[in-house]
Amino acid sequence: MSEQTSEKEKWRVWDDERSYGETLFKRATGDLPEMESSKKMAKEIGRCLRPADRVLDVGCGAGHYLRSFRRILGDDFHYSGVDATKNYIDLARKAFGADPRASFQLGDVFELPCEDRSFDLVMSNNLLLHLPSIAKPMQELIRVAKRSVLVRTLIGERSFRIQDVHLGACEFE
Repeated sequence: MSEQTSEKEKWRVWDDERSYGETLFKRATGDLPEMESSKKMAKEIGRCLRPADRVLDVGCGAGHYLRSFRRILGDDFHYSGVDATKNYIDLARKAFGADPRASFQLGDVFELPCEDRSFDLVMSNNLLLHLPSIAKPMQELIRVAKRSVLVRTLIGERSFRIQDVHLGACEFE
């Protein structure tokens, strides 16, 4: 393994950590309460979501944000989740396998398995803070977005901030 590949792979700490995935799965299925951050994110994207829009959630975990999105925004949009942790993708498919407007795919934020400008809104929640660098991942998020990129990341132990990379007509707070 080259030094560059080794550095890039260091962030993949969840491949062998099953308990966190189980917690996310329980949030996705309603066995645990929705996170306040997922409710807030649903309200934010709801301000610019149009019927039949395509949303990409990069670092989707077990798809737990989708639960809030469906409850708050309904089902008139397609949701795709990408995560580099196979267990998370398996859990997301288990939780949302019956949702015809949701799909989940194993993928890497350093090289997203998506066509250019293929999603109306691209979002990432608490992923970038774990990466060894964010330049390439940010390029990838922007590359696959048609209109907006929404990044939510922890900036302290108990706080978060939503930041927007503006690509079109939608503005976030």
